[in-house]
Amino acid sequence: MILKELQSKSNFTSTERNLADYILSHAQEVVHMNQNVLADAAFVSPACISRFCRKLECKNYRDFKLCLIKELQDVNGKVIDMNYPFQPGDTLEDIARSLYSANVSGFKSCMETLDPAVIASIARDIILKGCIDVYGVGVTVSAAVQFREYMSRIGYPTHIYDNIYEQELRVLTNDATHMAIIISYSGKTRSIVEAARILYQRGSWLLLITANRFSEMAKYAKYVLTINSGEQLSISGKLGMFSSLTSVSYFLNVIYAYVFVEDYDKHKKYLEQTAKYQLGFFEGRSDLSY
Repeated sequence: MILKELQSKSNFTSTERNLADYILSHAQEVVHMNQNVLADAAFVSPACISRFCRKLECKNYRDFKLCLIKELQDVNGKVIDMNYPFQPGDTLEDIARSLYSANVSGFKSCMETLDPAVIASIARDIILKGCIDVYGVGVTVSAAVQFREYMSRIGYPTHIYDNIYEQELRVLTNDATHMAIIISYSGKTRSIVEAARILYQRGSWLLLITANRFSEMAKYAKYVLTINSGEQLSISGKLGMFSSLTSVSYFLNVIYAYVFVEDYDKHKKYLEQTAKYQLGFFEGRSDLSY
């Protein structure tokens, strides 16, 4: 599949990797570009694009676009612009269908890039460390709130640092006993890049969830989970982070689930104890042991 090949970047040159990143970040726009326009936008030559298409086993650029469009189509055969999934004049049904497609697309792209061995290794590292620190800014951090709830209820204290001051304090006092997770869609936020650098220097095991796998931040990470939402890297120029937020939530949910099944009976018992304690707490009872 074209999208999977672009994400894996198998046997790509540095120029081809940059071209693949551009196409993945602007997939909904690329399907409307001719070869020369894409060449200008991605800072490559038209000949480079022709060679690139053949490497992907497409006859030419037109064949490449047809394959890409096919993979981006929703259930109704309509290509959704992930940056502007709803348009002036759309009915409520149009909007609902487009947002549904955006979320399904997020799940699908995650499934296609998921490496079970990597998820298993991440889960085991979390179990080994026992505590988790999550760093991020913006909308996607909301996905971490649910993750914190899930992980804390099975015995893994999880902390979220979503402003520069908190991030500075935590990374400067980090002793590498916690697993660090950074959520950065663009991979370019300077404060988060700096946090990643310091965490790396202090020996932290770092998981990065991003749409920019080859960002400066990625070189500090032990693990990188790549989002392919079709959205622009910058928050400007798009209506929201519909597909990308779904993707972040999906990755975090899969990690939680894998941690859980690594010692299912233990975590299930802990979860039941937590629920029992919480119920007693809210009912004002003091006769519950924990």
